[in-house]
Amino acid sequence: MNYQTISLKYRLCLSGLITVILLPLPAWGHKVKTDAQVGATIHFEPDDRPKSQEPTKIWFALTKKGGTAIPLQDCQCQLQIKQLPSNQKLATPQLQAINAEKYQDIPSATVLFPQPGAYSLELTGQSVKPGDFQPFKLEFDATVALGTASVTPSTAIAADQKQPDHQSELLTAMLGTIGIMAFGVVGMVFLRKWLRN
Repeated sequence: MNYQTISLKYRLCLSGLITVILLPLPAWGHKVKTDAQVGATIHFEPDDRPKSQEPTKIWFALTKKGGTAIPLQDCQCQLQIKQLPSNQKLATPQLQAINAEKYQDIPSATVLFPQPGAYSLELTGQSVKPGDFQPFKLEFDATVALGTASVTPSTAIAADQKQPDHQSELLTAMLGTIGIMAFGVVGMVFLRKWLRN
């Protein structure tokens, strides 16, 4: 074997190892969705990491095709929050205009997610000025982590709350970790055999 072949094999091995290590980490950051003439960037405060039973401010940077911002006053917008996978409607929070980062008067809402899990946030809207932009519907998925704050049932967005099943969450986390570790071991064995050839 020559030096270039060995170097390539080690680089492939290293990139595979990094992928296996980073695979289980959640992806954070702003999510962007588009629908015809309108796009939106969603952000959860703080740090794009919503937690159950803790106030979460959600804002949407709305833009028209071409990048022109759409302030809340120019959009008849509505936000609907559903719990997944049941698609049960939980809330339609009132939107308020805020200034965030470089955006002015963009739609926002503060919500309390009742429990950890998957949620769907559907932002719909139409232009206040006829012909400014087409009606739009943007759907964002959100994964809510277990929070530490406690709230009374009357302040949560769901009318019917269930206590999180911590044993089930722990079992799922353990099985996921074992699966990822098994995948990593099999991958390393395969790469080791490949490097020997």
